[in-house]
Amino acid sequence: RIILLAERFTDVLFIAVGSNKQQQEYFKNLSDSLGIKNIIWVRFIPQSEVMNFLYAADVLLMLFTWRVPTMHYCSPLKLFEYMAAGRVIVGEAFPTITEVLEHGKTAFLAKPDDFDSLCENLHQALQSDRASMMAEKAREEAFYNYTWEKRAKGILNSIEGMLN
Repeated sequence: RIILLAERFTDVLFIAVGSNKQQQEYFKNLSDSLGIKNIIWVRFIPQSEVMNFLYAADVLLMLFTWRVPTMHYCSPLKLFEYMAAGRVIVGEAFPTITEVLEHGKTAFLAKPDDFDSLCENLHQALQSDRASMMAEKAREEAFYNYTWEKRAKGILNSIEGMLN
C-alpha cells in the first residue's frame, strides 16, 4: 500500500525501511514500472540505527492489515518505538492499536483495510496544526505508560495475583 500512497501523495517522500534484497528489488522495480519516484527502499538495518530514520521522518506510517496474524491479539512493537520518537503517527484503528493510541489525540487512525480512510488520515497528518501536539502526547504516553519496567511490573502483579 505504500506504493499506492506514494502514487497519490506525489509531493511526499516515502522511505520504506526493512526489506531484504529480493523484496527491495521487487518493490523498487514495481514502483519504477509505475513511474513512482518518491519512494526510497532501504534494506534491513541494525536495530541501533532505526531511531535515526524515525527521527528524520515527519510522519510515521503503520501499515498493517487483518492478514497480520498477531493483529488480533497484540500490539506491534514498532507502535511503541513510533510513540517514543515523538513524530505524528498514521495507522489503522485495529483493536490492538486503539488500546494504546487514540484517534485525534495521539495519532491519526484510519478504518482498518480502508485505503481511502488511510489517505484521508495521512492528508490530515500532513496538514494539521495539531500534529506536533499529538506526537508529543504519544511520546509522553510511551515514556509514562509503556516502559519495559511497567510491563514487567504488570506481568509480575498478574502472576502474584494468580498465586494468591
